[in-house]
Amino acid sequence: MPGREMTAAIAALALAGAAQAQPTERFVLSGSSILAADGSIQQGRALLIGSDGRIRRVAEQSELDSLRIERVEFEGAVITPGLFDLASFAGLEGDNAEVAYASDLEARAIDGLDPTSASLTDLLEGGVTGAMIIPAPVNPISGLSATINTSTGNAWVDQGAVIFSVAPIALDTLFGPTSRTGALELIRRSLGEAEDGMLAEVARGDRPAVIYAESSDGALAGYSALLTYGAEPVIALSNASIDVALELEEELDEVRFIAGPFAPNAAPESLAGPGLMARGGAEVAFRGGSAEGLRLSAAMAVQYGMNPQAARRGITSVAAGIAGVGDVTGSIEPGMRADLVVWSGDPLAMSSQVLAVYVGGQLVYAAPNSTESME
Repeated sequence: MPGREMTAAIAALALAGAAQAQPTERFVLSGSSILAADGSIQQGRALLIGSDGRIRRVAEQSELDSLRIERVEFEGAVITPGLFDLASFAGLEGDNAEVAYASDLEARAIDGLDPTSASLTDLLEGGVTGAMIIPAPVNPISGLSATINTSTGNAWVDQGAVIFSVAPIALDTLFGPTSRTGALELIRRSLGEAEDGMLAEVARGDRPAVIYAESSDGALAGYSALLTYGAEPVIALSNASIDVALELEEELDEVRFIAGPFAPNAAPESLAGPGLMARGGAEVAFRGGSAEGLRLSAAMAVQYGMNPQAARRGITSVAAGIAGVGDVTGSIEPGMRADLVVWSGDPLAMSSQVLAVYVGGQLVYAAPNSTESME
């Protein structure tokens, strides 16, 4: 019997410890509306944030009013997930690529990251809480991406997608290849000969790949080359994306695409591409180079026919998914990290301002002119 009593006592202690380890309700965050997982803006919703820095509940504000915990309210505000920038050079200081070799898998974006860089602070204060950074695409095989938290510079993913480039910057008259044809041949040969390592993982579909291009012809040729060897590439292209959408019309539901950055004077054939792709079923995200540039690229795509809900997903959940962390952050749902931005209005409206930024449920930035009430 003493043995049974001891076992029961140990079990009771274990249960007590487990109960103490459970996250508690920390505070309620509310505005006038939130960005839902489908990209729509829903009125009258509020968030319950747990002590573990995750979203515990998304509910009508009236349902959370009875909770006797801290309440932070931004009157008239829109709460969204933190934005995500893709194919970014933010925080990369100095040289982050080796130009003497056409294939450089040793180039890791994370190795060139300065976590104290002002560019990361600028992104964070502009509402961008995450970024997929890439080494300079100066080689046909340019190295590995990383996905970082802009608040700390810490990496969620330190060895991410392999970056392939067929942009003119990847061609070299001294070291070669000197033409896009040569760059594509190098990519095909490298994938075909890979028996192990990261290129073999790309060929098996076990490691993501990004094809970086500056023309529709280059994007399509690179995409086709990678598909031939079993890869599942993401296309990163700012120019003439409508040509890619038309060429891949029959398979758009299998395409992932990074659009932008778009300048204010971007050509219509570039601006209309993201909407055409999204309507065909493609996952479309955006690249901005800055927080304002990211929002501007999405807003301009909306002006040229992209559904606003798809555009909002393209700077939040879809972007986080392409960056490899869509199961952790990028949407307002129970269980997700509370990486959140409070806006004065719809983030697609360039007049909207960031009022506050939360990362893991912690306030990391408050605009000087923000107004909040705490109870």
